[in-house]
Amino acid sequence: MWRWQQPMITKKQALEVKLKQILNYLISQDLIEKEEIQFMKNLTTKMTVILATVLAAGTAFAQEATTVATEAGKGEKGTMALAAALAIGGAAFGGALAQGKTAASALDGIARNPAASGKIFTPMIVGLALIESLVIYALVIAFKLT
Repeated sequence: MWRWQQPMITKKQALEVKLKQILNYLISQDLIEKEEIQFMKNLTTKMTVILATVLAAGTAFAQEATTVATEAGKGEKGTMALAAALAIGGAAFGGALAQGKTAASALDGIARNPAASGKIFTPMIVGLALIESLVIYALVIAFKLT
């Protein structure tokens, strides 16, 4: 059969075939039993249904709370507070990642060349100050929103 005559197989189908091969190998080596595989499939299905139910219920309750808050005239202020909280959380998370990366890179450079520690340390401190200033700007903007 020519290559262009062979049926195309998707990545999902290839993964399913590979998974079946692995499971058959585990069963043949008595490392796992068929009942355990069926139990895991059932458990996965049940957990998926439970997760979908919980997520759908949370959305429904949030919609009801939003309706009540809007009718009371406090909906816009609550939305602004949520936006402020998300802004602070995002800024703090991003700032922490950036500061960690900065410190790790600087310490890696100093470890490779201890003689250059003076030339690396000062720009690192300036960079950390600039990163922290962005987080402070986010804090100020969040307080302006509320």
